[in-house]
Amino acid sequence: MFIYLLLMTIILAVGCFFKVNSTKNRQLVFLAFVFTLMAITASLRSYNVGVDTGQFCRNYLIINNLGWENSAVIRYEFGFFAFCKLLTYISPDPQLLIAASSCFICFSVGRFIYKNSNDVIFSSFLFISLNIFAVYLNVMRQALAIAIILYAVEFLKKPNIKNIVIYVLIILLAAQFHNSALIMLLPLLFIKLKYTNISFIATMIISAASYVLSFFLW
Repeated sequence: MFIYLLLMTIILAVGCFFKVNSTKNRQLVFLAFVFTLMAITASLRSYNVGVDTGQFCRNYLIINNLGWENSAVIRYEFGFFAFCKLLTYISPDPQLLIAASSCFICFSVGRFIYKNSNDVIFSSFLFISLNIFAVYLNVMRQALAIAIILYAVEFLKKPNIKNIVIYVLIILLAAQFHNSALIMLLPLLFIKLKYTNISFIATMIISAASYVLSFFLW
């Protein structure tokens, strides 16, 4: 808990003292600093941090001794298997997996905030205070998939044919790390719809129903 409180304190203190949101350059330097701290923190964590981290580390050692043709032995999607296998060529130490995944995830989130948020201080603070950062220390495959999806979202800002094709390809890549990423193909059904009062009400009803029925839907 202390490390999360410390990171949030640093975000607020540095962000407000240096008036980070006043210019894009300051936002860029701030995000580079903050998400580097998060990446270092996540990279140096023990395999005991997070219920699933130990499992990923154990399977990383198994993947180190498997050939590419035996990828099906591990229940992971091929993209994650390939990610692990390539890393084993550098080092069989599972700490490399933790560090590499952490750096990519933090870079992706920081980049997304820079491109889409007017208040990078608040966005960075929410990333930790809403427990997203802590969850990402556990669900490595899902976090990697989301990190890839964040790149895809940029292409929906201008949904022409070329950008939609690129979006789909990136989502399919993300699904190679966790197949739940395929749900992000659904926004393609709505990109031509205008956001009206009716669609707002429908969104609220669907959201509320999904929350109430979440256990059943899951």
